[in-house]
Parts: sequence; structure tokens; C-alpha cells
Amino acid sequence: MSAEARACPKCQGQMVRGFLLGGPLIASWFEGEPRKGLLGNIKLPGPPLTSAAYRCVECGYLELYAGQEYDPK
Repeated sequence: MSAEARACPKCQGQMVRGFLLGGPLIASWFEGEPRKGLLGNIKLPGPPLTSAAYRCVECGYLELYAGQEYDPK
């Protein structure tokens, strides 16, 4: 996705890019269902994709996207 202006699909307000923070890392997306590992933690099913969150400044609606283009620079 490009850095072009986005319109909110709910109210047509302006969408601004941000990110979600999960623990010490930026939130990542994994394909598939979560499974428990041997120690009760989550076993990761494959490589993660970094996510980006767009928030509407008018109504607060969030849209999430995942892809390599969102990796931190």
C-alpha cells in the first residue's frame, strides 16, 4: 500500500497511518491458527508480516494491513 491519502470506508473521514504495539514488538500477523508449544507458549506457524494500522480522525475506525512494505526502516 502506498502512503497516499485514504478515505474512511465508514464515514469518508481522513485515515492516518500508525501501528499497534504488542509487548516489546510491533504487532505482527501470522497465517493460520495459534497452537500451544511444549512450554505452553504460542508456537509460531511461520514467518511474520509487520502490520500497519490506519485510523480515521473523524470516527476512530481502524483498518489493519500486513506486508513486508510495513517493516520498520
